[in-house]
Amino acid sequence: MVRFFPSAGDSSARLMHLGLRSSASPFPLLALPLLLCLVSGSFIGLFSSETAPFLDSFNSGALSGDFFAALLHALRFVLLALLFSTSFAGVFVLPVLSALRGFLLGCSVAAAFHAEAFRGLLLAFFSFGIPALLGLPAFLVASEDGAALSLLLLRFLTRGERRISGRGGDVPKHVLIVLLLCLVQALYSRFLLPLLVTSVL
Repeated sequence: MVRFFPSAGDSSARLMHLGLRSSASPFPLLALPLLLCLVSGSFIGLFSSETAPFLDSFNSGALSGDFFAALLHALRFVLLALLFSTSFAGVFVLPVLSALRGFLLGCSVAAAFHAEAFRGLLLAFFSFGIPALLGLPAFLVASEDGAALSLLLLRFLTRGERRISGRGGDVPKHVLIVLLLCLVQALYSRFLLPLLVTSVL
């Protein structure tokens, strides 16, 4: 008799054989590139001015004065993570997106410090540090769930696995956490950040 759906024992044995257990978290594959590129971006932003056009584009919207623009600014990397999670290619693209997020953040902080010294350090903390405390967790939570979905799609396409246990029950809670963090970040950028920047300048 042909079995179209492998038993739980067969599936677990194959996953263990390939070193890809369904309970394994993709978080290290997302956090490590982010941290490494955050550090490298800090060095590049500190000693190079050629990144200025990219940083202007990256940071546009944070001080636009419009709440919905600030919300879109807070959600942009989360939305990209969700977009890539709809394809098996997200397994490979999401770590790159995480690295880009860290690199641009590191460059922005270092460039602000390089331009204004101590005052630039305050500007960097208010403009990038506080938003990062809200935005990075939201991005990593969305990316982790997205990577898990992409990995499921990849396994389905390559090995035909249809029953892979995951953390689907946590997704609604994660969505709520991500939306709340991005909402708080947008409110901060719209109402509090302009006052803090004005006080520093």
